[in-house]
Amino acid sequence: MPYYAWKGVNLQAQWCRGTLFARDTKDLERCLFKKDVALITCSQKKLRESSVPTGALVDYFVQLHTLTKAGVLLPEALEIVARNIHLPYFCFVAHEVAQRVHQGVTFAHALRAFPQVFSPLVVHTVAIGQESGNLCQTLGILVDYLETRVQFAKKLTAALMLPAITLIFFILIVSVIVVLIVPQFASLCASMHKEIPSSTQTLLHISQFLRQYGIFMVMGVAIVGWLARNSWRIKTGKNTWAHLFWRVPLIRSLIYYQSVSIFFRSVAKLLQGGMPLAQALTIASESVSAPFVRDSLRNCAYAVNAGASVADSLQECHEFIDESAIALIRVGQETGMLADMMVRICNSYQERLLTTMHRITSLIQPFLLIILGLMIGALIMGLYAPIMNLSSV
Repeated sequence: MPYYAWKGVNLQAQWCRGTLFARDTKDLERCLFKKDVALITCSQKKLRESSVPTGALVDYFVQLHTLTKAGVLLPEALEIVARNIHLPYFCFVAHEVAQRVHQGVTFAHALRAFPQVFSPLVVHTVAIGQESGNLCQTLGILVDYLETRVQFAKKLTAALMLPAITLIFFILIVSVIVVLIVPQFASLCASMHKEIPSSTQTLLHISQFLRQYGIFMVMGVAIVGWLARNSWRIKTGKNTWAHLFWRVPLIRSLIYYQSVSIFFRSVAKLLQGGMPLAQALTIASESVSAPFVRDSLRNCAYAVNAGASVADSLQECHEFIDESAIALIRVGQETGMLADMMVRICNSYQERLLTTMHRITSLIQPFLLIILGLMIGALIMGLYAPIMNLSSV
């Protein structure tokens, strides 16, 4: 559906402008007329492809689940939900999905046309619901899965927030002292007609350098950050970053815990939706972002597809899946409660991840405070060393 930028006049003879999705200019004029706006000019805009936050996907499927549960037909429900989306690109995708379903395409195939927005896990879950005739129930399972991931991401963000704020505060304090306060001592040191201490000379050189080239340093850091962010979106760049993170032992443990928890949560939700085990393992392994873990889990899925049991195949991943998890999987296979056991394993690994994150942040916080205190102490000593010699001048 086209995306228009329009200008018009309302009933109070005031100019107004905005953007809106419409099938054509007549449909745009009709939509604006309902808002008491007369269309004057319009032009079609090109939308830039962008990622969609998981929270927006949760809202999309929550509204869709509510409408289908209330008895609204799927095409009409998709149209209603698409009108309530405020993100431009996601709104465009939602309208395209609704339009394709109106034309007779299945909901899963319409979602599959936008892999940058809807993951294979989401597409296959919707396909299972349509094939089994329980789309409303399957949407509820999908909403539960996405909400769990959002809540887990919020917990991780909250754990990292305190050290991040401390680090930013540390950089700001040191920058203000070096750039603004240190130059004020230059004239004082020059008027003393005595040898300036080496610590004060070092501070003056650093301050002069930052005042001359600080803007270029800030621009360089911004450019490097922008390049790093864009490289993360590319497959080769993401693999390069993964190799770098993989060499740090503590970060490697965090990657293990997060990847395993996502994998078992995905398998559990697919099994609850009615998907066969081998296919669920294959799809869930693709939802893991870490390349090393993804390759090992993909090999386990191939082994299960070849006839091996899931517990025996996961024993090959003993580097990041412990014996207690494999024991729970064996119990789940024997009792027919494999999905429940995988949810329990997922919760266990999530708790390990959060515990490790809290330990890291608990160590980083006092370390940053100590470094901040030492740096400010060194700055004070460098600044006040000439003042302490005033009595001998």
